[in-house]
Amino acid sequence: MKKDLTVTHLFDAADVGKLLAAKGREAGLDWRYRNVRDLSHDSNPVRKYAGALAWHAGRIIDLLPSDLIHLHYGRRTSYLQLWPRRPYVLHFHGTDIRHHFHQPYAHDVMLSASATAQAVLYSTPDLREHAIQARADAVYFPIPVDVPALPAWRPAETPTIVFASRWDGSKNADFQLDIARGLVARAGGAVRVQGLDWGDSAGAAREAGVEIMPRMPKPEYLRWLAGAHVVAGQAAGVVATSELEAIGIGVPVVMPLHPAYDTTTPVITAETSVELVTAALAALEQPQDASRALGGPAWMLGTHDASMLAARLADMYRGLPL
Repeated sequence: MKKDLTVTHLFDAADVGKLLAAKGREAGLDWRYRNVRDLSHDSNPVRKYAGALAWHAGRIIDLLPSDLIHLHYGRRTSYLQLWPRRPYVLHFHGTDIRHHFHQPYAHDVMLSASATAQAVLYSTPDLREHAIQARADAVYFPIPVDVPALPAWRPAETPTIVFASRWDGSKNADFQLDIARGLVARAGGAVRVQGLDWGDSAGAAREAGVEIMPRMPKPEYLRWLAGAHVVAGQAAGVVATSELEAIGIGVPVVMPLHPAYDTTTPVITAETSVELVTAALAALEQPQDASRALGGPAWMLGTHDASMLAARLADMYRGLPL
């Protein structure tokens, strides 16, 4: 039997690397985690460069004993060329492969990095059509969620519908705004329609009547989701981390569903903005019944549980041709 590898998860997207590394360590594996430290807005040059030096020192300390780098987000491949170099797994998470890969400034670099990777992973089914252009044998690796650690579902006293995604073009913000306007118009003041102050179109959402909430730390964000009666999922049809967390909590999620997804995905689906508004308001009438019918938490434990996926990843690492 092959030995377990020492692995550094380098960078992150939606806390996937952080969570996988933590679950690996819980299982007794030497999995490290090194995320980016954003120093670009620090006006103090001494602090800026000292911080960068400290970050790179930490990166080197993590990588020297590592057998493998698990690089999260495909636009960061330049870091693979820095000393100490190691074999690597390349993990695509969304905009990196869906958008940047197809642009002249990134295509060749990402294609080359994919070719020399030990394995290429992608995080949502809709990314397959893009990922296999970078590497024909790219593998779907589901987004991990720490399902047992999610807060209990405690809907607020006032009926509440929450938009879980940010308001920008990558999330089909225009369509999301159509849905928001429809909800506000049809629900009137009897229902709180909320969303985050995040994305280029957050101001337009506020003008549409959405109650805009400040961005918040992850534990607070999850409690906010858990206070919703219904969650409006990503208008682009992608079941990403926020939608999965809502499903795991048990909140009914209403959204269009990208055709790459299995029809067993436990969300309430519709296509047009009018149909989605109607579906959300219908779920709002009996949210507990809708939740039971969907069976989201049990589905999440069987498909996206972080401990289960960390064990799957460890098996994959052992099988790499290092």
